[in-house]
Amino acid sequence: MVPKNCIDIFIERHKNSPSFFEIQKIFSKEIIKKLIEKSKIVWVHKILEEEGIKKNLHQFLEYDSQGIMIYISDENKLTFLITPDKIQNVELLLTQLNRIKK
Repeated sequence: MVPKNCIDIFIERHKNSPSFFEIQKIFSKEIIKKLIEKSKIVWVHKILEEEGIKKNLHQFLEYDSQGIMIYISDENKLTFLITPDKIQNVELLLTQLNRIKK
């Protein structure tokens, strides 16, 4: 589930409530890394464990300033928050991500 503050950020930037495109697939760290490299990080929730290891729990990215934002869960599942006109862009992006060797 996408946190309310991420939805609020989307609404503030795009002046509209988002449509959601949720992917029920766990993506590899390699794919997530490539996605982050092509995006602007807007929000991150991290936790420091006893051993001093940082673990990203949740991230919120701006992939396209015209209407594509991505919430990454702690399980590396993706939820796209989009303006309705960006659905085809997300489908194309998913096709490209699936071609990346895992």
